Amino acid sequence: MERSKSRSVLDIFALVIAVLMVYLIVLSGLGLSLTAHSPYDSYTLQAMSWREGRTTVDQATHSWLELALFDNEYYVSFPPFPSVVMLPLTWIHGEKTPTLLVNLIMLLMTAGFGFALLERMGIERGKAAVLAFFYVCGCNLWIIMLRGGVWYTAQGMSMLLTTIFFFGVTARPGRPGNRDGAEGTGRPGSRDRAEGTGRPGSRDGARRPGGRRREGPAADHPGHEPPG
Repeated sequence: MERSKSRSVLDIFALVIAVLMVYLIVLSGLGLSLTAHSPYDSYTLQAMSWREGRTTVDQATHSWLELALFDNEYYVSFPPFPSVVMLPLTWIHGEKTPTLLVNLIMLLMTAGFGFALLERMGIERGKAAVLAFFYVCGCNLWIIMLRGGVWYTAQGMSMLLTTIFFFGVTARPGRPGNRDGAEGTGRPGSRDRAEGTGRPGSRDGARRPGGRRREGPAADHPGHEPPG
């Protein structure tokens, strides 16, 4: 068991290194900086407003953003959860949060959870690592994570949270994808279904309510009662 866990950790580490190296090479080829801040990062703008006790934002200094106008005030028009992620970073970087660095972290986490999900589904580790690599590097997510706009950050975070969701639901006892589902749960496929439950297929099926076992012929021949 310990050896299997160690092998999984090594596979995830190799996967993360592979994705990281490819990302940095492409980023360098495009002339982009990992620590650069995107001017289209509305989430950091919203987080800074929260720190000042406001939900409104200054449209005059950010006229190029997609902002919502209501009662002569401007608001970020996108769902706010990514702003919660950006909020702690504003105490370190202020308004200039490293947008692409955040995207890279989300990309690596998506690859890691994707690998773990595939492994839980019974995919061999080597194949799971390759599939997880292309899961993040072989689709539109790759292009999205090389951009720092508000739309792309939201889509990348959505991909990460969706992957975590499926990883989480497959961990429930007795659900598809969980090896424990066939043992000790009392659910379909469980040994407890056939033993000691009083249900059909149980050796205790002849017990009376209350747990007392019938004695004599009636216990072995349903419908036959001993003479009174």
